[in-house]
Amino acid sequence: MSRRAADLVIAAGAWTALVWVVRFSNMLGEDHGAGFLLVHGVIAGISLAFAAALLVIGWRARRARDPRRRTESLAGGHNS
Repeated sequence: MSRRAADLVIAAGAWTALVWVVRFSNMLGEDHGAGFLLVHGVIAGISLAFAAALLVIGWRARRARDPRRRTESLAGGHNS
């Protein structure tokens, strides 16, 4: 994955997380029934899980393309 694609995946994950955190916090302050909150809470949880997956995938792809890491690994450096 190119660095640009990895950045896009990271941005998509961050945007999704931001939207659902803000949306769910707004819903808690509004007058909705328990069923509405439960259904939307489940949707928010699933969306946040997808966002976390996107962030991990994007971050790993970006780190894999980092030329400094590649140089260190070729030189026998430790990646901890």
